[in-house]
Amino acid sequence: MLNEKLFDKGLEEIEIAFTNFFMTKERAKVWYKYSKDLEDSKWQKKIKNCIKGCRKIPTLADILDIKGYFSNDNPGYMNPPDLPVDDYDYFKSKCPDAVRERIIKANKKSF
Repeated sequence: MLNEKLFDKGLEEIEIAFTNFFMTKERAKVWYKYSKDLEDSKWQKKIKNCIKGCRKIPTLADILDIKGYFSNDNPGYMNPPDLPVDDYDYFKSKCPDAVRERIIKANKKSF
């Protein structure tokens, strides 16, 4: 089980490395809930890899390196064919045109 102090230290490193990354107490509780089963050494390695490899402000999925939600050719954007259009409500106004077109093509719907 992941040591809470080590978890907090990892988040502090992320905050230092990514100046626009802000962690709240509430968000940290949720993140810990989904990270607590990791061994301490694995958490440290994931933090290190994220700091060295993330090209944007990281999400928990980036840190945990969860596969299947990100396109290999465009890291950081959700891969539209993986999820239905209904799951992209957030992107309706913020989605880059190229990604929006991939969503429409993959689902044969527009929004």
